[in-house]
Amino acid sequence: MESLYLLSQGLSRTQVESINRISKRTLVEYIAEYRQGLDVVRTTHYQGKSSELHRYADELKAYFTAHPPHSMKQAAAVIEERTGLKRSTQQVREFVRSLGFRPLRTGLLPAKADAQKQEDFKKKTWSLV
Repeated sequence: MESLYLLSQGLSRTQVESINRISKRTLVEYIAEYRQGLDVVRTTHYQGKSSELHRYADELKAYFTAHPPHSMKQAAAVIEERTGLKRSTQQVREFVRSLGFRPLRTGLLPAKADAQKQEDFKKKTWSLV
């Protein structure tokens, strides 16, 4: 749709191909779809590629359920060790989320401090000001 919009604004086909980083053939296909009607343009034909990691999804899900990773780097290392497939942390994050896992948010734990020492410190500090 963006390509068609840029064409309607008077940009050349070469400029549109460069801006959207598409090939000449892709732009020709977009124009042909537009000539069939706007509803044809609005539909998406891209199916995407299936990740090789999905072959190991059940095994990895079972492993991560029993041994939750502390970070995406650790999860990436486990995946590489168990499958032989090296993936970036972003790809691992998306894969782990697709398995149904989510990151846990941790909170701060209160310090184990001596209340009397804190009060003495406050009195000394505030008295200096």
